[in-house]
Amino acid sequence: MDSQLFSKGSQVPIKGARLADWYRDEVAQIFQHQFPGKLLSVTRVTLSPDSRVASIWFRSYPLADSEQYLGQLKKMHGRIQSKLNARLSRRFAPSIEFVIDTREEDEARLQSLLQF
Repeated sequence: MDSQLFSKGSQVPIKGARLADWYRDEVAQIFQHQFPGKLLSVTRVTLSPDSRVASIWFRSYPLADSEQYLGQLKKMHGRIQSKLNARLSRRFAPSIEFVIDTREEDEARLQSLLQF
């Protein structure tokens, strides 16, 4: 993606599937600023069919720290939502929710079950 389109403070109109990518990039920048030196990443963003909710899937390394980060993100929810709304040039901005991404562990668990 062109980094100039999504620079800090820019208000670029965004439509369709690009919205999820925009949220992923912006939240990743917020994570870097709020949690410097921590291994915390946005793995994906999914939008509800009506684009009213953006589910932000994240992962920490080690995974055991994810619950701690989830608690911190819930406390920071309002500030993060406000930052995103200010940067997003849309009439309606989706509300955000944070979800711990455990796909890798779930897939490994399923593989081990299928081997028996």
